[in-house]
Amino acid sequence: MSNIKCDICGQSSWSKKYNNLIECNICGLVRAAISPSQTELNKYYSQDYYFGEEYFDYIQDRKAIERNFKKRIEVLNKYYNRKSNCIELGCAYGYFLNLMSNRVAKIEGYDVSEDAIKYAS
Repeated sequence: MSNIKCDICGQSSWSKKYNNLIECNICGLVRAAISPSQTELNKYYSQDYYFGEEYFDYIQDRKAIERNFKKRIEVLNKYYNRKSNCIELGCAYGYFLNLMSNRVAKIEGYDVSEDAIKYAS
């Protein structure tokens, strides 16, 4: 763990948080304890991930996925307001951001899958 530099403060001081998550002892950032390469991410989140491997059909599953996101939004409700910005890392096809768009001032999403980014845009 000590070789991972914090994306916020640049330090390398971590504590185990939960399962594969670690927390920076300096600034409190919580992140995964792994750092996959861009090649590994591209391979893992290929179009097959959304259509056949992890999901049967991500687009056809939209209503079910959004039902789960609505439950998460209820939990997050106390952390944002209409002046807040919502940035989602790993936004996939943008379903969560779409649901947040009328709840916050600004939404922004990032993903490694070019197909997902095109759809979300």
